[in-house]
Amino acid sequence: PELRREYLDGIGLFLLAGALTVRAPRRIREIHSRPGAATDAMRRLDHSARMPRLVDVERDLGAAMHEQFPVVIGGGSVGMAIADTPARVGVGRLLIVDPARLKPTSVLTHPCRPEDLGRSKAIVAAERAKAVCPEARVFAFVGTFEELPTYVLAEATHLLLASDNLRCEASVSQRALHLGIPVIQGSVYGPTLSAQ
Repeated sequence: PELRREYLDGIGLFLLAGALTVRAPRRIREIHSRPGAATDAMRRLDHSARMPRLVDVERDLGAAMHEQFPVVIGGGSVGMAIADTPARVGVGRLLIVDPARLKPTSVLTHPCRPEDLGRSKAIVAAERAKAVCPEARVFAFVGTFEELPTYVLAEATHLLLASDNLRCEASVSQRALHLGIPVIQGSVYGPTLSAQ
């Protein structure tokens, strides 16, 4: 945590930390809820209602989840599915990073709709997460992880790596190690299509 704070020195305000914001890097976009009955119903939903009650744990798990700020790297077939999970447990903030757009063949492997074709994977994944958890602050970064400013990661609680790019995986590992942020990696092994 102390090392991460060094990146904030001289910046003043942190983009994703709270109510105050500074000028965002040009490709970070906050996703807003669409008005309607479904959004209203999701806002009334208690995301902690299905949290397990752990023996000898005094802490409110719903509140603990709300304090989390996961960053999902990769908005493809694995990343979109991974991004839904933090939203379902009610995280307070979520950032999804991916430079690519959905292609016609994406409909065969990604949890997306045909009308999403040509759109940014990061934005589609972020919109899906925001629909599940409208009270969360959900952001999309349309760009590579290497292009993501390091200060944006300063308050990340963990990185969820779902990239199929070795250079990206190496970059995530190096930055996570430097900043002291845990990494959880999910991927699909091509020949068997098994999740790992």
